[in-house]
Amino acid sequence: MSLRTEQGFYYSFYKEVVSSTGVSSAFRALLKDNKSEYGTTINSFERFNIYPEFVLGLTYKFILTMVNMTDHLGFGPLPILAMNPMYFYLFTIFGIAGWCSGVTFKFGSLLSDSFIGGILALVCFYYNIAHATRVQWAPGLRECFGYPFILLQTYYITKILKTRSCSDFNMVSVVACTVTANLSWQFSQFIWSTQVTLLFILSMLYDFTETLQKLLLCHLVSFTISAVLLCFNKLFITSLYPTVLVGICIASGLPTFKKYSRWLSRSIATTSIKRISTAIFGSVLFKFVMFLFIGSKDGDHVWSILRSKFTDYQDFDSMLYTCTPEFDFLPLSTFVDLCQTLLLPSAYLAGPLVLFLSLIPSAAPAKQEDFEEGNDEGIHKDSDSKVFGSPCPDLAFVYNYGQAFVYVVLAILVMRLKLFMTPHLCVVASVLASRKVFHVLSKTLHFSLIALLLAAMSVKGIENLKIEVYREGFYQNPQQMELFEYISSSTNPNDSFAGAMSIMANLKLSTGRPIVNHPHYENEEIRLKTRKIYRAFGPGSKEQLGEELRDLQVKYLVVDALHCYSEMRRGCSIMDVLNTEYELNKSMSVICEEFFEGNPTPFEVVFQNEAYSVLKVPKNI
Repeated sequence: MSLRTEQGFYYSFYKEVVSSTGVSSAFRALLKDNKSEYGTTINSFERFNIYPEFVLGLTYKFILTMVNMTDHLGFGPLPILAMNPMYFYLFTIFGIAGWCSGVTFKFGSLLSDSFIGGILALVCFYYNIAHATRVQWAPGLRECFGYPFILLQTYYITKILKTRSCSDFNMVSVVACTVTANLSWQFSQFIWSTQVTLLFILSMLYDFTETLQKLLLCHLVSFTISAVLLCFNKLFITSLYPTVLVGICIASGLPTFKKYSRWLSRSIATTSIKRISTAIFGSVLFKFVMFLFIGSKDGDHVWSILRSKFTDYQDFDSMLYTCTPEFDFLPLSTFVDLCQTLLLPSAYLAGPLVLFLSLIPSAAPAKQEDFEEGNDEGIHKDSDSKVFGSPCPDLAFVYNYGQAFVYVVLAILVMRLKLFMTPHLCVVASVLASRKVFHVLSKTLHFSLIALLLAAMSVKGIENLKIEVYREGFYQNPQQMELFEYISSSTNPNDSFAGAMSIMANLKLSTGRPIVNHPHYENEEIRLKTRKIYRAFGPGSKEQLGEELRDLQVKYLVVDALHCYSEMRRGCSIMDVLNTEYELNKSMSVICEEFFEGNPTPFEVVFQNEAYSVLKVPKNI
């Protein structure tokens, strides 16, 4: 029960794999799932990002089998980690989160060419950990699986840009991390869209066409593998990622796309304008073709959310997102916190300082090993490469600074995405420890300033760290426990339920009953079902609601007082949300209030406490 909403929904798949009799039975159950959207048999691998739960479930069963074998052979008792599947699941997630901080250290060391830079990045990460991760409070979210691999993929991209070495290991690592992130989190595709766009823009300032083509090839391979493993999920294959990727591949002259590149750019003179125009035209053309052949509307809610951010546009789907704090704008208090630990000023100043100092020639002579004949286009590895004949900062730093800027913009629009912004600001700040950049300072003075910076960061940073270390909390919900105990003991295993999305996730996990709707909202069909079900929380006809629920094959409706009576911030009440979808007759009684006040007809109340009411949907009205 403590794994609420989306966490509980995904953990139910892990529980199903752990409880299965074997690999094949678990695979078949998820391939033909009739419990997550009752009335429709779906392919869970195609619809949801459940590969982490599937792999962890199989791994747990394997470890349990091996430990049981050693126990029978007299090698000792069963460890608690293998005894409890919940512990195994959580400890694995916490382990991935700890590994993420290790990647931050490696990333900082790589970007700054300094061990001290890695320390600086890691210290910044822990001093601002409340804004860098939510794993301590919400371990089952998709970001806890996906983001560490996004960070690691960016590390390998940076390594390639810094050394211009597209070794097989680096390219395979990029592909593996990209695929893993795609399978773990549906939002990954948007990050890759910004990444390939940024690399494409930089390729017009820095001459690294061959390297860019290899990186684009990695993305093409990653997209193809991901699409196959996700069973050609419509949201994925029609997303911004393949659209942007194909357009940029055409504009970058990737061998497969060269004939299209020549045809599209024949009448444009200026090289940069030509490449940009070709990329845009290629992307638009690809999107149009995909719309003609697939015509999916699964991603429409994303554009509705973006539209609502910049205009006064509102609809049911966008308000369900933007009325939650995680999808609201980033509060000013976050920037205040990041300034108090000096992370934001450090990361911001890193860019202008690197740009200014790159214009000052180093007094030290260039070493022969700084030039590698085998590098792409014979480019110098240090920061004295040239753009339009002038010295410019290191390509790897410019890429990461640009990526950090993109993350800041995303975080401002959607508060949840500050988990991208904060760690990357830490990585960018690590450049302040780079001797190659700050060659004008003596080594003693430079590291004295770094020590002073760390001391200043520690004033607020240690306080933040203590708050997180000593923070304690617990979760209890006796009313929900009473609800689930009733459902488990008094309803049939095949009885279907509908209600608020957050409750349905926990209901499926705790009782194993089929549900009609759930919190994974990235599908047009489930959004249509949810709109009909949520009419129970607004004014209207109970008879009409009953007919719609019966058409959805709902046997029991669960209504909660939180959604029915709670007052949210202005403009975000359940009435406001419903009013965007339906023209509500406010003179009529609110349906859920009638349920709680003892007037359920034609529904039948089978269970009720102060927080929940379970109603049986009438067969005939």
